[in-house]
Amino acid sequence: MHIVQKRTVRNVSEDNTYVIDPESGAEMARLIEQDRILTRAMGGLLPDNFQPEPGKSVLDLACGSGGWAQEVAFTHPLLNVTGVDLSHKMIAYAQSLADAQRLTNLQFEVMDIRSMLSEFPDASCDFINARLLVGFMMKEDWPALTSQCMRILRPGGILRLTECDRSSKTTSVAFETMQDILSLHSYNTGRTFQQADWGVTYRLSRFLRNVDCKNVQVHAYTIDWSMGMPAWSIIRQDFEMAYKLMQPYLVKGGATTDEQWDALWEQAQIEFYETEFNALWYLVSVWGQKAA
Repeated sequence: MHIVQKRTVRNVSEDNTYVIDPESGAEMARLIEQDRILTRAMGGLLPDNFQPEPGKSVLDLACGSGGWAQEVAFTHPLLNVTGVDLSHKMIAYAQSLADAQRLTNLQFEVMDIRSMLSEFPDASCDFINARLLVGFMMKEDWPALTSQCMRILRPGGILRLTECDRSSKTTSVAFETMQDILSLHSYNTGRTFQQADWGVTYRLSRFLRNVDCKNVQVHAYTIDWSMGMPAWSIIRQDFEMAYKLMQPYLVKGGATTDEQWDALWEQAQIEFYETEFNALWYLVSVWGQKAA
């Protein structure tokens, strides 16, 4: 049995805080590829201390196009998997793919997790996964989110958060300038904790301990997408697309102009192709258990 019953889909876009239009087809395509590379970088779908036993329930927060949830449901057919996201288009795509694959242990729902997690029953889930929520979270949202996750988890259940600070560290002057613009605007609008970087990753373990998570563990991952490395093409395309898609948000917010952003974006594309281009994307996962 799934952890939630299907409900009438509603419009959650009015309070959308995502920096990219969540109904964008280009964003959906980007997230499909991003899901795959993140799972590979993290060494697999689930942490070692989660036992995928029959009947257990898994919840994927801000699931996007549903790639991680689909892989979990396919690999572990005796788990019940639910993915939620605020994008109607992504959820429709994810559900249609699950239906086509006859993954009867998988369902998706439209939901803004910043305000609607209260709809999940108490103690109804064994594992909650959340990756890269920084794209839409406000800094004051984290305590409420982690508190709701702990309420939803069964005793012994696991909450795992995976985040990054900045998009990468690179030798591209233009891309670093774009990241500086995004970081400053994110800080000024209350999304992040610090101006120079986002200050999220090294607060994750504190977020979990503050809601009485036990056995908190921290693991860092690094993706090398320097020129000539296997990840160069896919990560380069991911960031090229992401930073183009967030242009309307940054221009509307007064963080940049179309002229400035276009020039930086075009220069970054040139610098990504330089022989000596080097780049690392750092991610941190933190997970802990609800007391038994």
